[in-house]
Amino acid sequence: MQQLTDDDLLISGSNHHEEKERTVPPDMSSVRQARPDFAYFMSDELRAELLRRNQMLTACANLDVAAAMPERVGDYYNLMPLDSSQANVPHKSRTFRYQTISYKATHIRTNAICYLKRIMGCKLPTVRLYEVVETWKKIIHANIAQLREVFLTKDFNDDQPSIVFVYDFIPCCETLQKRHFSSNNNLLKGWSNPYNISGEDRPFSAGKGTNQTGLLAEALIWEYVVQISSLIRTLHAPSLSCRCL
Repeated sequence: MQQLTDDDLLISGSNHHEEKERTVPPDMSSVRQARPDFAYFMSDELRAELLRRNQMLTACANLDVAAAMPERVGDYYNLMPLDSSQANVPHKSRTFRYQTISYKATHIRTNAICYLKRIMGCKLPTVRLYEVVETWKKIIHANIAQLREVFLTKDFNDDQPSIVFVYDFIPCCETLQKRHFSSNNNLLKGWSNPYNISGEDRPFSAGKGTNQTGLLAEALIWEYVVQISSLIRTLHAPSLSCRCL
């Protein structure tokens, strides 16, 4: 009997594979096929979003802005203004009728990053206000920023005290006005600063005459409708009101 060499086996094996396609054996049909890379690794968009959020969490005010900020407000320090277009000019809210400004700050004991909404020149809080605040603090909803506490302070060195609302800080979040009705958005070209020269909020009707080059997708509109209706229903249950979104 003639003995076959390794070369003969290799040649005959290669010819066999050229004539017949490779198939998955029947007994291995349950073996999962190889997944694409995105099934195992994070997408570039998600990685960029996480980096932006981390950058926002660790961001600090520059030296000029930090010099104008108080070292400590209540139990919070390391204040940084968040109103990019109105960082040094508080605007007057049409809803609250007071000048307001937003900050990112750190809790002095827990080191938690919080969102501070300062209402300037507000009158002294009443007993009814504290009752409403306690009700708000009990509201837990995925579409509502959690209210942590409310306090009155003169740490901003103003003639009149300011009332400060403390919420959970959600990095890189945007309002509907900024997302869809700002000057950088293509949906409403010509919409400029959301505040008037006096610092008051501009009404939505101020942008009705702009050139609408595109409309929101129906699926996105329904997402907004479902989320907004859900949070309003949650607030109405304990007799709370929602005057601004």
